[in-house]
Amino acid sequence: MPNTTKSPYTTSFCNAINRGTPCWTAICNIANRNGTTPNVVGNSLCKAGCCCRQKFNGQWIFFPTFSGKWNATQGKKCHTNMWQSFVDFCMCSGICTPKQMLNCCGSQAGFVKGCRPFWTKACSTPTPSSNFKKGSKKATGRNTGWTYAFPGNSKSSSGKFRKVA
Repeated sequence: MPNTTKSPYTTSFCNAINRGTPCWTAICNIANRNGTTPNVVGNSLCKAGCCCRQKFNGQWIFFPTFSGKWNATQGKKCHTNMWQSFVDFCMCSGICTPKQMLNCCGSQAGFVKGCRPFWTKACSTPTPSSNFKKGSKKATGRNTGWTYAFPGNSKSSSGKFRKVA
């Protein structure tokens, strides 16, 4: 954990990660205790080398630069939140309909398998925020004219992904 600059939040953050608290939860807790915003805390921790960040759809995604103790309860909670957010995103952006999502219901394994096409669609053709009407609960349309390229990937690649395990 390199410290190029000091952060007043380093000790609290490292202790939280080592206790098994998820990164974003730790940052939010520190911000609440110190009367500041999570982005201020996150930026300070990034400058101190305790965490890194990636901007995604205008929001910073933070992750620690070191491994901590990962708590199974917190991991399960994060996993559930991830799936709930994914389903909400699919519904709001028009990637799938409630009826299509209902067809995925049954077992957990069946749900994951049924959501696979939605996951692929969500990652390959993201919906820009300009497609959402203000105050509306559903998208007005989808822009399928562009795809998200992960940083470091060149546009000249074939677009095919290598299967891992």
